[in-house]
Amino acid sequence: MIVEITYENYEEIILKSERPVVLGFYSNFDGSSTHLPPYLKDLAQEYAKEIVTAIVNIDNDIEIALDNNVKIVPSVLFFKDGKVVERKVGIFTRGSYKDIINSLILNLKDEGLKGKERNR
Repeated sequence: MIVEITYENYEEIILKSERPVVLGFYSNFDGSSTHLPPYLKDLAQEYAKEIVTAIVNIDNDIEIALDNNVKIVPSVLFFKDGKVVERKVGIFTRGSYKDIINSLILNLKDEGLKGKERNR
């Protein structure tokens, strides 16, 4: 499921998430960015248990784009612990997005294992 982000729910869903977040920015008035929602829908289904997948239509919530220094759509930001750790601007393949997501998930698993070792 893709979460539609507004200024009202941005902090709770994006910045306070315990899981990595993939946040896409698009505009209905930009033909190249209209391909982004279907890409993110596929990723949301595939990684439903590992990540939060969200989208912002900048036609409705430009403030979120400005707060995240998004000047071009489509853009996709990858968050971990409320901070942007990766940014993709323009059109990319699903595979390039999946590579970043897999890296975030792998890093979380590695951190979890290190935490368990410390607690022994």
